[in-house]
Amino acid sequence: MWLVFAVTAASLFAADIKLSAGRAHEIGRREAFMLCGFWVIVACIFGFLTGYMLGYERMIEYFTGYVIEYSLRGRIDGRRKSRAACLKGRRGTLRGWQLLCR
Repeated sequence: MWLVFAVTAASLFAADIKLSAGRAHEIGRREAFMLCGFWVIVACIFGFLTGYMLGYERMIEYFTGYVIEYSLRGRIDGRRKSRAACLKGRRGTLRGWQLLCR
């Protein structure tokens, strides 16, 4: 089970990096919904597999944690500016993957 998880997670991570690093562009609303939906579906599949392999109680614990984390993430990210907004007008002044603007 852990081997399957590790291989799947590494594959999804590599695909995400490969696809997102290919072209620099502003992500529109439609693309953002599609990406978000894809990752929610992946999380649901993992949750149902957890329920199948470890039992109903573990599945409920996973989905409870997922919903709590997802709701908290929206509150934190809602206050951030996007990386593109940070770079706009300030080329050459940011270092690394700085997401928060000052």
